Amino acid sequence: MGGAVLVADSLHRPISPELARQLRQLYAVQLTSAGNLRVTLIPVQRQKDASSCGVYAAAFAFEMAFGAGAGTATSLDVDFGSPMEMRRHLARCFEAKEVIPFAKYIIKKRGRKAQSRVTTI
Repeated sequence: MGGAVLVADSLHRPISPELARQLRQLYAVQLTSAGNLRVTLIPVQRQKDASSCGVYAAAFAFEMAFGAGAGTATSLDVDFGSPMEMRRHLARCFEAKEVIPFAKYIIKKRGRKAQSRVTTI
């Protein structure tokens, strides 16, 4: 993403001090002279259960690798189907040694679509 730091955000909360510290360490070469880091928070779908965070993280990483979430008006707030379907897809990708985007399903929501937001930490 041209040096952009993207963070998938399903909780829509500010970055915690601990995460900010970790991001500054990971992306130290991108810190400003004042020690700040520009981060884009991409709104994403919240997982449906308490045990699927890993497969959701993989789905969002695949989407970001394919360029989704790069624009400030882009959201990854989509439905990838059931966690079981997502796990099967991820397993097929590993077996084939190929990165294939996850299926996306259209879901109708009320209200405004969440927007990406840029913050400095």
